[in-house]
Amino acid sequence: MIQPLFRWSFVALIITAFSARSWARTGPESPVPAADEKTVFVLPLDGPIDKSLMMVFRRAFREVERIQPDALILVVNTPGGGLRETKEIGVWLLSQKIPVYTFINTDALSAGAILSFATDKIYMHPSATIGSALPILMKPGGGVEELPENVEEKILSATRSLVKNYAQQKGHNDRVAMAMVDPSLEVKIGDKVICPAGKLLNLTAMDAAEVIPPSTDPVLSAGTVDSLDGVLELAGLGDARRVRFEEEPAETLARFIVALGPMLFTLGILGVFIELKTPGFGIPGICGIACLAVFFFGHYVAGLAGLEDIVLVMIGLFLLALEIFVIPGFGIAGFTGILLISVGTVMGMMPHLPTFTPQPTAEPFDMPGALLYLQGALAKFTLSIFLSLIGAWLLSLWLPKTKMYGQMVLSASLSHESGYVSHDDRSALLGRTGVAGTLLRPAGIAFFGDQRVDVVTTGECVKKGAPVRVVDVSAGRTVVEEIDNGC
Repeated sequence: MIQPLFRWSFVALIITAFSARSWARTGPESPVPAADEKTVFVLPLDGPIDKSLMMVFRRAFREVERIQPDALILVVNTPGGGLRETKEIGVWLLSQKIPVYTFINTDALSAGAILSFATDKIYMHPSATIGSALPILMKPGGGVEELPENVEEKILSATRSLVKNYAQQKGHNDRVAMAMVDPSLEVKIGDKVICPAGKLLNLTAMDAAEVIPPSTDPVLSAGTVDSLDGVLELAGLGDARRVRFEEEPAETLARFIVALGPMLFTLGILGVFIELKTPGFGIPGICGIACLAVFFFGHYVAGLAGLEDIVLVMIGLFLLALEIFVIPGFGIAGFTGILLISVGTVMGMMPHLPTFTPQPTAEPFDMPGALLYLQGALAKFTLSIFLSLIGAWLLSLWLPKTKMYGQMVLSASLSHESGYVSHDDRSALLGRTGVAGTLLRPAGIAFFGDQRVDVVTTGECVKKGAPVRVVDVSAGRTVVEEIDNGC
């Protein structure tokens, strides 16, 4: 029952590793434009800026380097995201030697607003908004975590300096940028207070494009346009060829799988649990292994799980199987197997990009960032284990009552009181006499009529052919004694 489970687990994880590697590397490349043709690279920033998105954006970074376009347009529609991912994208945007523009077609909130300040010009759709970039720390289970005042000020100060740096390098109003991060700042142009102290700055397209005397520049936006065509016209690139970066199906699927990671891992564990509780190998085991394989596949393609993480899990499964089938009891091999499976799973939830070289502009992976990623991975793993334990407990109560379980497992008691007897019941031999068929010293063979029986004496030696009597039948033994002593 358990052997096929581990065998198919190994097969599934191996297939996962190699299929994920090949799928992650595939995808059509954008053609390199002709030398005399102007090209604009359109990079959509749609949805949360998270760890899995960085897998997609690093591929975009390489595409820009390969194509060498004349301009880059960042099309923004995001509620925000992680500060670490935002800094990596921001540093890359600042490193570009070509004009970089932002087109906010819906919302540029939080991290989206910060990244907008890292571009040369910002264009907005009439219904778009920008702002609300106050840094917050989310709890693992959801909600905003309350921080000590000194820690909160440290994070706020670092983010304020970051957005100020971006705005100053690109010629935007740094006071406007900082007011989107720090609610204590007041923004005033001329006699008009754009944002009073105590409130975070948010700007609509009309607010951002307003020119307030004595300033001759708009508050933030370089123009209000209905579409990307309008951005290209205002930027003088109306005739340029567009190369739009698209997320690959594998990347989209991987991001979806990462979002469902704890649920997939829980279902995988429960499938294996049901398989271990029932004889044979069937649908629960296949579904459980499939869920675990999909879990690692998604995290690999998303740039989180590496081949070494999958190898750790495979070694852990091997040690666990060794403990169950070869080594008696449960000891070092079993605990090591469980440890390796746990470590491999947690590492599979942390950023790891074995097939992609980090950009030279990206900041190194520092220990505070690593601890934050580790905290998130441990929170997801703990949630998955907790849900698995609850699910296993509920299944242990419900599963034995189901008709399917009754058909698979023999639950009836085959007791003597119910009329069942052992096929080797020798109780009828008690008191019978026979002949030693071999020398009994003290074990051997005796014959009782035509019946040949393995017997044992109480310790004395009985010669072959001597008459014997059965004195005890218990614990699987038939005990005899010689009728006439004389060995």
